[in-house]
Amino acid sequence: MKFPLILAGVTTVTLMLIFGVYKLFLDKPVAQSLIPKTKITSNAQTEPTESLPVALQIPAATVSPSPVASVKPKASTLKSTIGTLTVLQNNTSSQTSAAPAVAGSSTISGTISFAGTAPSGTSIVIVARPNGTGEHYKTVVSGIAAVSNTKWNWTTAKLNTAYDMIAVLKGSSGGVDTDYAASQTYIVNAPALNQIFSVNAASPPSAPSGTITTTCTTKANDNKWTATVNFPTVTGGEWYILKVGTTSGGTDVANVTQGVQTGSNQTVSAVLTDSVLYFAQYAVASAPNPTPYQYSPYSGAMTIKCPN
Repeated sequence: MKFPLILAGVTTVTLMLIFGVYKLFLDKPVAQSLIPKTKITSNAQTEPTESLPVALQIPAATVSPSPVASVKPKASTLKSTIGTLTVLQNNTSSQTSAAPAVAGSSTISGTISFAGTAPSGTSIVIVARPNGTGEHYKTVVSGIAAVSNTKWNWTTAKLNTAYDMIAVLKGSSGGVDTDYAASQTYIVNAPALNQIFSVNAASPPSAPSGTITTTCTTKANDNKWTATVNFPTVTGGEWYILKVGTTSGGTDVANVTQGVQTGSNQTVSAVLTDSVLYFAQYAVASAPNPTPYQYSPYSGAMTIKCPN
C-alpha cells in the first residue's frame, strides 16, 4: 500500500516542477531578434498633401509623374478694367488662363451716311488704329452695304482707348484692290454708340483744261525766283493736286495736294530758276475726302517760267 502513495507523491512534485519552469519561460521577455521581420506597406496616396503656394513650387517640368490623380485647378476671381474675369490657376504651374471679356463692353457702333453711287461689287469697311500712334490702319469691320443708314459695330475695341477711324468704300478695278471713296478721319473713344461716318462716292471729274500761269515776285542773287503758280478753280472742286517739274509730268519742283482755296484761282508757292522752262499740270476731285481714284486725270502739261 505504501508504493502507490509514494508514486503519487513523486508524480505531483514532478508536475509542479514542470509548471514552474514553464511559467518562468512565459514571464521572460522574448529577444527582439526572435520577432519575424514583416514588410509594412503604406497607402499614403489616399491622403494627398497640401500643395505649396505657386511661387514656392518646383517648376512643373522638374516634377516626376505621380500615380496620384491630378489635383483639380482651383477657381479664383480677379478684377479687371474690362470686367470680372474668371481665372483657373493650376497648383503646379504659375500659368493662368482667363475667360474672354464680356462681349460689347467696349463696343463702338454707328451708321453710314452715304452719298453718290457705289460701283458694282463694292462695300464699306471700317479701318482703325490707336490715336496718335502712327501705326498702320487695320480693318475692324467689313462687308457693310454702301447704303445710307446701314448699321455697323466693332465689338473688340479696347475699353477707354481712343482710335483714328475711317470708313472706306472698297472694291476691285481691273483686278486691283481699289479704295473708291473714304470718310474723313474720326477720333472715337471706346465705348461709343451712334457714330455717323459719312462717305461721299463722287465719281472722278473730267480732266481740267484751264491755263496755268506764274506770278514772279522776287529774284535772289543766285538767280532764283520766288514765284506763285496759279491754276483755275474748278466748279465743285474740293481738292487739287499741282505738280511742277523740269520735264513733262515731273514733280522735282513741286508736288502739292491741298483743299480748295477761295477765289477764282488756286495758288502754290515755288522757287524757279531764272529763265528756265518748267512744266506744270493739275488734277481735281469733287469729294471732301478724296481717294486717289476720285481725282480727275491731270490737265495737259503747260510751260511756265520766270520772268514771264
